[in-house]
Amino acid sequence: MPIPPDVDPADVRTWRTHVADEVAALRRHLEDAREAGRRARGYRAASRSIPLLGAAGIGPDLLPAIADAAPGKQGRTLPAGAIPVISPAQLVAAAPDEVILSLPDLLAEVRRSVAGIEAAGGRWIDVGDLLIGRGATSV
Repeated sequence: MPIPPDVDPADVRTWRTHVADEVAALRRHLEDAREAGRRARGYRAASRSIPLLGAAGIGPDLLPAIADAAPGKQGRTLPAGAIPVISPAQLVAAAPDEVILSLPDLLAEVRRSVAGIEAAGGRWIDVGDLLIGRGATSV
């Protein structure tokens, strides 16, 4: 797709670099978690998470499952990386050390409805914190 004439090509190059850095940061976090023996899972199989996971080349080897409360999504796989979608109960049963939340606006609601994560010593991580290089802040 050609760049529109009113857009500076340098801005596009900067944006591409920024996106590549953020995608790499997410992948690096999951690789580090795997190497350290931390069990990572995801929460919320939102359509906006699919391009991010695909761009990062993340599959079940780095993120074995993503939980979602919508019954219609459970038992399926995400088109990006064929990551299985599981129920919140299955997420709690997996006892992950960390759960990457793709829609951080839902954190308060999810903490209430999936309280078993923190009760078992797991933590919630805002995917945005991983992307913008602030490191994994957790709740």
